[in-house]
Amino acid sequence: MTARAPRSMTPPSPGHGKAAKAAHIIKAAKELLVDAEIDDYVALVDENTTLRTENDTLEKDVERRDRRISVLLQKTDETEEHATVLNAQLKDMRDHIAGLSRKLSEATEKLQSNNKEMAGKEAAWTKGVATLKASLESERREHQQLKSFSIELMPVAKNQREISSRLNKIFASARSLAEAYFGDIPHQIRSNAALWDKIKEHRAVDKVIPLPLSDSPAANQMRTAAFLAVLAHEMDGHIFQPTYLLPDNAGLNIFINNLADDDSESEAHLRSVILRLTESLSDETNAGNPAVGRISTVVANVCKYVLHLIPEKSRSGFKDRLKTLCTEACEQWKFIQRLDGNIDADFDDAAEARPLYPPNTTSPPPSDPNTNQHPNAKPRPNGNNTNQSSNNHKRSNSNPTPTTTDLTDAVVIWPAFYNQSTHALETLVQGYLLTAGQVAVAKAEEKAQSTGQRRAQRQQTRSSRALSMSGGVAGISWLRERDAGQSKPSDKGK
Repeated sequence: MTARAPRSMTPPSPGHGKAAKAAHIIKAAKELLVDAEIDDYVALVDENTTLRTENDTLEKDVERRDRRISVLLQKTDETEEHATVLNAQLKDMRDHIAGLSRKLSEATEKLQSNNKEMAGKEAAWTKGVATLKASLESERREHQQLKSFSIELMPVAKNQREISSRLNKIFASARSLAEAYFGDIPHQIRSNAALWDKIKEHRAVDKVIPLPLSDSPAANQMRTAAFLAVLAHEMDGHIFQPTYLLPDNAGLNIFINNLADDDSESEAHLRSVILRLTESLSDETNAGNPAVGRISTVVANVCKYVLHLIPEKSRSGFKDRLKTLCTEACEQWKFIQRLDGNIDADFDDAAEARPLYPPNTTSPPPSDPNTNQHPNAKPRPNGNNTNQSSNNHKRSNSNPTPTTTDLTDAVVIWPAFYNQSTHALETLVQGYLLTAGQVAVAKAEEKAQSTGQRRAQRQQTRSSRALSMSGGVAGISWLRERDAGQSKPSDKGK
């Protein structure tokens, strides 16, 4: 169907107001209804409805968009405010970063400067360390070289038991030798007074140890003690010395002993150096070894005083045993020399010596009248603790302390040994002595024998005078019988 062109509608007359306008609309509608076909009208209504629907939809969309735009605008405002804050923070961060960059730059420059300075210092330090190491190595080599000139000394405190064992072993061997050769001497030697004159010349025996010519226990003990005294003094002079550097270095050893009193550390160092030097002469087969020379000197000196008192068939064995003893003593004393304290022998302090009783005897024999303990006996001051006092007490149970008379008239025959390097002069091993009672018994016997000998000499003189005057056989026989009868008590005493 072809649509007709609509007729123009009469516009409303102006000035009639709303009523005129409404009438005009009605009139126009009528004209449309009259003139238009129904299909056109329906189409127009549908189109109008569609347009209204679309218009409503559009209006709703507009409203939604307006609301969304409002929300977005609000968010935009908030975002702008937040952006403003962020921009301010960003500016602060940039300023802070700029400050940090400046500081980093300054720190980098300072670090580079410090690195250069440290590099210089490191080079100087490396050079200094190298110099110090070289100096240290030089000093170490020098120290090793100096150390090679000395030996390492052993502490006395940690070797007390070993010291006592070694020193006691020397005495035990010496006593065994003395008892073997002087405990029971044949009558022809024992009773010959002239043979005993030589040993009496020794300073250890002269006028202090009586030597009866009998075979009584007291006489046997005096002879044994006399030999021990001679041996001990000779060992003291040649073996019990700080060093063996020279065959006869009495001056050096005196200096070392004096130095130990004044400066024990310097003495120990000096002795360690001398001992190292002496080691080059330690071969016992070397004739130039000072120790060998000292052993030979002791053997020769002792034999000079006692060898004639031993039967000729036993002299070779005695000399061999004496040399063995001196060699053993020398070896034991070498250990003593290597201690950090200067160990010295002492014959002067009777309070540091034990009585020498017969073998297997620990108490005075019945002939010894001195059995009371000496109230004034004062042991050598030492640095030992109460344990040492306890040990001294234990020793006193087996070897009674000498009495007052003992200490007054006793004769020290074997020395005590003490640590000279300590202020307290610590006694390490006690010596041995003859008590006054033992000496008194022997002196009484010796005096009785001397009186008998003088009586016999006077009788012999009278007999000789009588023989020269009598001229008769009967007179000679009578005088001989008389002399024989008077000499019996003296012979019996022998």
